Amino acid sequence: METNTGSTYAPTNAFSRINWGAIFGGTFIAMFFQLLLGLLGLAIGLTVLRPGQAISPEGVGFGTGIWLVLITLISVFIGTFAAGRFAGIQSRYDGLMHGVATLAFLSILSIFMVSSGVSNVIGGAFTYGMQAAQSPQIQQIMPQGGAQTTGAAAPTMTPQQSLIIQQQADKFLTRTTWIAFITGLLSLIVAAIGGFLGMQSRAKQMYSEAR
Repeated sequence: METNTGSTYAPTNAFSRINWGAIFGGTFIAMFFQLLLGLLGLAIGLTVLRPGQAISPEGVGFGTGIWLVLITLISVFIGTFAAGRFAGIQSRYDGLMHGVATLAFLSILSIFMVSSGVSNVIGGAFTYGMQAAQSPQIQQIMPQGGAQTTGAAAPTMTPQQSLIIQQQADKFLTRTTWIAFITGLLSLIVAAIGGFLGMQSRAKQMYSEAR
């Protein structure tokens, strides 16, 4: 069917306009790029760091947070763009809705994976890494003061110190919650744009092939 703008839209059933195959495909593509970019960030971090180099925890945390936000937005855009193209030509804003649906499915699947057995695998790898860090070879290249002596008694904290730690924890939790909310909002916008552009790209391709 030819529209006023010259774009070609295939006739479709108005009651079955959602393409779950496109949503699944876009979700897995987004997860793949999340993993790939996460490994890239880890590789860059391990390459830049040098044995015995003093590391600022605040700097590392800030850089990691920025990289995680970028990973999320880039992978969401790629996945939702793919979902928009896979969805087929149905109506003008179906690509946008497929992008949002892909983001929703990706979020739910990620939460499920974190709260299920996948978290046990991650926890086991983290525990193995902590055990490896106690080896003499690793201890020799760690910065001075970076590890505590095994068996040393932990100092007793005063009420004032406990209050400071609690305030810092509350501040960290509040900041993390706001960052997560803003990242989710930006992801929603990026998903809508990615899905819309993906379907528009598919429409232009079909129109050029039909000419």
